[in-house]
Amino acid sequence: MSYERRFRSRRAGGSDGIVVSGAAYRVTTAGKIAITVAATLILCLVVTVFGPVSKAESSETPQQVAVYQVQPGDTLWGYATQITPANADVRQTVEDIMELNDLQNPQLYVGQRLLIPVEEAR
Repeated sequence: MSYERRFRSRRAGGSDGIVVSGAAYRVTTAGKIAITVAATLILCLVVTVFGPVSKAESSETPQQVAVYQVQPGDTLWGYATQITPANADVRQTVEDIMELNDLQNPQLYVGQRLLIPVEEAR
């Protein structure tokens, strides 16, 4: 029994039907480029549709700030005490300065420039 006949009988259940051969396909350079572009577009679409959505958070009006350069002996608490208005909470001033300057801790360095929130007179 020839190879082709054995193959046919295994694939087609022993009948002399049509044999589908496993012909190999060769992808050309243009085809590879087309596949790459299509995959990239699909990936971009998926990221755009299902990617993380974040909103920019900002206040209604811009925050006015002043710049202060840290002097020898300055501490964040000490400086906040000096600039906090009467009857206001110094802790809030410290928190505002830390948030505005993206400080992870209250340690200051000589020469460091800090953005200081300025209260508007009403």
